[in-house]
Amino acid sequence: MRVTVYSNPECGQCFATQRALEKAGIEFRHVDLSTDETARNHLSEQGYSTVPLVEVDGEILWTGFRPERIDKLAQMPTAAEV
Repeated sequence: MRVTVYSNPECGQCFATQRALEKAGIEFRHVDLSTDETARNHLSEQGYSTVPLVEVDGEILWTGFRPERIDKLAQMPTAAEV
């Protein structure tokens, strides 16, 4: 499972999402949209305008701080467990 969090540095929900993922033991890649213009433009072209955006295996699954979604993600088997 590949998880990516797209965020901005002054976003409280972004920080909370990253902390919750870490606490749940979910590894993720962080993309700072304030410095990654390519990623920012790509997401904007898809109609996204809020952060955080959480992408799992190449698909945006949710925006905002969604602890219930993080809990559900933590319960999914990893590739090593399958």
